Amino acid sequence: MKISNWKQIDADMQRGYTHAMANESVPACIDWGKTWSAIVAAMDSGGYASTEEFDEDFPGLQCVFNWASDYEIELLNAVSEDISFARERLSFCTEYFARVADKQGHNSLNMRSAIANSCFRLGMVADGEKHYLALTTEHPTWGGLDSLV
Repeated sequence: MKISNWKQIDADMQRGYTHAMANESVPACIDWGKTWSAIVAAMDSGGYASTEEFDEDFPGLQCVFNWASDYEIELLNAVSEDISFARERLSFCTEYFARVADKQGHNSLNMRSAIANSCFRLGMVADGEKHYLALTTEHPTWGGLDSLV
């Protein structure tokens, strides 16, 4: 499949990594927000059914599978500087989970935990409890729940 902005997606992704490695969470998340928007647009225009399918063609230095976890963690780091990143984290993790094919894998379970955690951080306690309850009911032995604070 021919996607015209492969290089731009990779450039934005790598610029975000430069910020993340310098402990600059907010600039990393700004670049990675653009990256995610471009990935979504490329997936939609290219007819990709999942992030895994997209990764098969993406020629970047990182695969979306690995990058998505890094973005989620950096969004969590950015929340300590600006709570609005909790909403961005909630939005990203929700959409990423919807676009991933492997709903039972470690990456997906981490995203579900991040969704619940973001709800709590945004004061959406009932939603956070609902998400954590569903996750722990479906996967009672999974130990990847992150901190609520």
